Amino acid sequence: MKHLLLTTAAVFGLAGTAWASPVDIMTGRIEIQLRQAGLDPASAHWGAWAALHNPRSDCGIYANMISGQADMPSGLGGDASHSTESNVMVVERENLCTEAGAKKVPIAPKTPAPLKEPPVVTEIDPATGLPIGKPTTMHLLGSGNN
Repeated sequence: MKHLLLTTAAVFGLAGTAWASPVDIMTGRIEIQLRQAGLDPASAHWGAWAALHNPRSDCGIYANMISGQADMPSGLGGDASHSTESNVMVVERENLCTEAGAKKVPIAPKTPAPLKEPPVVTEIDPATGLPIGKPTTMHLLGSGNN
């Protein structure tokens, strides 16, 4: 009877893994990489969630950097272990990967003001051959006919 119970539990356990979605599998993979890098279990869980569901949050950005460094072959990108350790320390020190941090909506960057067009010179002084009006870059650079 004990053997039958263990077998049944194993079958149900394996059946449950067959129904995992690709997102669940990817989340699990990232969570394992974050744990191996040194994050605590809760931060690794929310970091993996943010990496896939809110990648522009601070938690998602750091989680993606840490898991990306775990995928990087050794010998590429300099000292990846030092960079990974410093990223892990930032996540832990700033408490970035809590539930609230993972779900935090990032602030959109401000759009810079459009550049102003330089003034168009329409009149030329016949005596000097230079534009009439305010000094422009043409004045500063010269006419090129010197």
